[in-house]
Amino acid sequence: MSRPGSFRDRFEEGREFCTALFPKRRRGGSTAEGFLKALAQFPLAGLGGARERMQEYVLERGVDPARMGRYLVFGLDGSKQNLPRTEANVDRFGGATKEPPLPQRLTVAAVAMGRRMLWDWESGAGTDSERGLALKISSRLPKGCLQVVDAGFVGYRWCRQAMEEGRHVLMRVG
Repeated sequence: MSRPGSFRDRFEEGREFCTALFPKRRRGGSTAEGFLKALAQFPLAGLGGARERMQEYVLERGVDPARMGRYLVFGLDGSKQNLPRTEANVDRFGGATKEPPLPQRLTVAAVAMGRRMLWDWESGAGTDSERGLALKISSRLPKGCLQVVDAGFVGYRWCRQAMEEGRHVLMRVG
């Protein structure tokens, strides 16, 4: 497996993958910068249903984006994003920093490692539990899959639940 390149390289790879999935449709944007600008304007509320439909669509076409050898491999990690300090954001996400409070969103994502494709995600306030969001994702992944995580990302409860649900864990340690 090649190491992921720059954001622009990953954007190009994702664009090629989408073009292969939808060959008869008009091609999407051509630059990573334009994609980021469009994404900032995109309403995120309806993405839960889009996630399931995207997964169904890919699997119906015989594409197995997580396949690496004999395993279905998913990388899981979380990230915090600073949000604009608006009253609505502070009300919705709370203040995750000291005064003045800065609202943050925590997103945990599962990436199908075979094609490096975003497969699943959970999002909450910056003060939410990263492990709790990861447990929700883990329970939706296929049984028998291999989850690749950082050591600080998970704890005993997370590993125990993953194993009880029939999933494997590969943990990177320092």
